[in-house]
Amino acid sequence: MKWQPFVAWPWVLVAAVVGLAIVGLAARLGSGRRRVRLAHALRQGAIVAVAALIVLQPVVPGGAAERQEATADIFILVDISPSMVAEDWGEGQPRLDGVKADLEALATTYAGSRFCLITFEATGRLAMPLTADAGALLAAADTLVPVVTDYASGSSIDSGLTVLKEALQRASKAQPDRTRLVYYLGDGEQTRNTEPKSFGQVADLVNGGAVWGYGTQAGGPMLERTLSNREDGYIADPANPEAKALSHIDEDNLRAIAEDLGVEYHLRQAGSGIGDAVWQGEIQWQDSDQAEEGTGRSLAWILAWLLLVLTAWEVAVHLGALESLRAAFSASRTAKKATGGAS
Repeated sequence: MKWQPFVAWPWVLVAAVVGLAIVGLAARLGSGRRRVRLAHALRQGAIVAVAALIVLQPVVPGGAAERQEATADIFILVDISPSMVAEDWGEGQPRLDGVKADLEALATTYAGSRFCLITFEATGRLAMPLTADAGALLAAADTLVPVVTDYASGSSIDSGLTVLKEALQRASKAQPDRTRLVYYLGDGEQTRNTEPKSFGQVADLVNGGAVWGYGTQAGGPMLERTLSNREDGYIADPANPEAKALSHIDEDNLRAIAEDLGVEYHLRQAGSGIGDAVWQGEIQWQDSDQAEEGTGRSLAWILAWLLLVLTAWEVAVHLGALESLRAAFSASRTAKKATGGAS
């Protein structure tokens, strides 16, 4: 949970007025044992109350805080074909689990950037247009599911290319100076009997990125996903209905995409970070022209001065009492010596 400052500035004014009233009241009480005790209690109560208000961080709404943002647009293509639930990721988890973990890591690595998410199987779809809200990317990642098996009609590794090209062209036209990175996440399996188009047609719009592969050469079985969103066993092998169909990663296809884009290819492994797999180029940062949401001008300094006055007064009173006690003790000793000398 994010800490929110106490946005109730009238209470600060109330506290200041009450504190000053206490100071004045305690001063008017003057001498006398009961008056001294009451003044002491008022000062200590005021110290506790003012300190509590400082802890609440009172602010005046409407303040501004400087914020920096990365001048980068991150375009992410994610394969959601049935093969992406093949259970050869880590300890037999679906490949899509690895994709989701890597998307979360990307959001952290490129915090302050803008993100665009494109999903593809038989066709490509703009799942999330460019946004600086990394939380939106994480929410979209949580909802990633493969296409319903009943509707699967074969997938192609270039299905998201058209959507990607359009998104890159829009971004380039709107803000040509921003860095544009493309991350392609998939297993490279081509199940359509067509030759995939080259990603080289968007290479001049891309500054960097990477292609990440998921899966193994040994392959993994795939759970069916029906219209009722219920898992009804594994997809059967067309050549042998009694056996489970296995999906295998095609690294040759993934390397070809990386070469077309002019980026590196990395085989992803469960439990490995993305530090060495992300683009190693430099991204520029700039000051944002928007105020940080939820900021304000702090009023705690007013209370801090009041607390300092009350504390100093309390210390002075105690020092005065200590000095009075020392003087009384000294006078008592002098009197005893005088009495003893007289006798």
